[in-house]
Amino acid sequence: MSESDDIPNIYDLSIESEDLRVQELSSLSAIFPSTLKVDGFSGSIEIPLDSTVAVRVQDGSTPKSTLVSHLPPIIFEFILPPTYPHETQPTFNIKSSIISEDSIEILTIELSQFWEDYKDVILYSMIDHIQQNIATYIPSSIDCEQDMEKYHTLLSFDKKVIADEFDLQTFNCQICQDDFKGTNCTQFKSTCNHIFCNNCLFDFFSSLITSGEISKVHCPDYECTKRYLKIREKYLRIENVAVEAFNFNEFKAKIMTPPISLELLKSIIEKKVSKEEASELMNRYHRLFTKQQYDAISKLFPSRLVDCPRVGCTEQIFRENLHDPLVICRKCNFAFCNWCRKSWHGTLNKCGRKNNTGQYSDIPIEDIELWMSSEDGSKERIRLSYLHGKVLLKRVANEYTMDKLFNDMLQDSSQGFQKCPTCAMITQRLDGCNKMVCSTCSTIFCNLCGIYLDSWKPYDHFSLEDSTCYGKLFEGMPGAEPEPENLVIHHDDGLM
Repeated sequence: MSESDDIPNIYDLSIESEDLRVQELSSLSAIFPSTLKVDGFSGSIEIPLDSTVAVRVQDGSTPKSTLVSHLPPIIFEFILPPTYPHETQPTFNIKSSIISEDSIEILTIELSQFWEDYKDVILYSMIDHIQQNIATYIPSSIDCEQDMEKYHTLLSFDKKVIADEFDLQTFNCQICQDDFKGTNCTQFKSTCNHIFCNNCLFDFFSSLITSGEISKVHCPDYECTKRYLKIREKYLRIENVAVEAFNFNEFKAKIMTPPISLELLKSIIEKKVSKEEASELMNRYHRLFTKQQYDAISKLFPSRLVDCPRVGCTEQIFRENLHDPLVICRKCNFAFCNWCRKSWHGTLNKCGRKNNTGQYSDIPIEDIELWMSSEDGSKERIRLSYLHGKVLLKRVANEYTMDKLFNDMLQDSSQGFQKCPTCAMITQRLDGCNKMVCSTCSTIFCNLCGIYLDSWKPYDHFSLEDSTCYGKLFEGMPGAEPEPENLVIHHDDGLM
């Protein structure tokens, strides 16, 4: 009988065989039924690497670090020659994406010594040695440098092992009180680790979304419900907001972030209905949740919500940064200035801050004046700080004061200031007559009354008797004598 006829199938391995190789493979298959693979007298076994390790990656300029508990296994490959175990040692190879080449070389030398010492069946001893000593070779951290694919592969492997272990366990649903395998359950891993069966969670969440009770879409555990209600009570009461210790970023994390991740909610719903039905429920949840949060924000922080000014768009935009006037609608992508509600004009171009709704830079003028008249640390200033933002109020109050002073100065004709009727650029006459040319847009206008002047006959405005500025071409010019009543102006083009 040829040697090929003696090659065993893993399902035919018998410990009663006289071949020591068959006996050893039979024993190993009983000890490692799920990880041992045998093909004749060769095979491989996966040796798990369960150790908490920090996995690091450089994502652009930002370093990331994540702890994982399960790493890709070591692969121990072997071939048992015909003269094994007494005359020849097994041929073996160690493969690992985690262990360094130097560590693998040390392990190889240690395992080879087993056969030199015993010259007997040693596969189990070799595998056991790796299992017992591998922890010393696992690095405390794995630096993926900029290899994002390797980083995500390690994280995905850890996640899969945890999910597989969860699926094999049995859990009691706290709603229906029945026992289920993990495959039929969902765990709230990111918050409380409570576990419920998928049937109960779907019925619970789909009913709440359909009825519009969005605030109840969270872990249904009694203690979690109490904690969630307490958090909402803390952050949605105006008297709690108007205190100096209030933290808006904390408010945003607690109130504006769904208490159950959208990914988890979607997975629960998709297990029971079609993708189309699941999409409808998810869209309804997202729409109602956003409306609920924006209603709360508009009550507590009115300056953080702004309506898109584009005709036909009804989107509300939440302003993360109150100090940045640029707002971009996430629905229609219209970029506009929060202060003047016009298309975005850049930071270098000024816009009209005061509007006909009694606001300045989107803040009610009465609030600005109350801030200015109140003392630092007063209840009024604390309340206004959390309505509009302390830094923003300080800046807007300063700008409002400067604008008022500047407007008063513009009204004082003795100062020589005038606004260009085309581009609104402010100019001041330092010398010369009252015919002005804007240095920005070249518009010709009167320095006294601010109206446009005919570019062909600009001096008619000062020489015609029915003009409001008749005879005032040089009025206000330092050293100029009062002009006679019958003013005749000579110009290079002839009599004007």
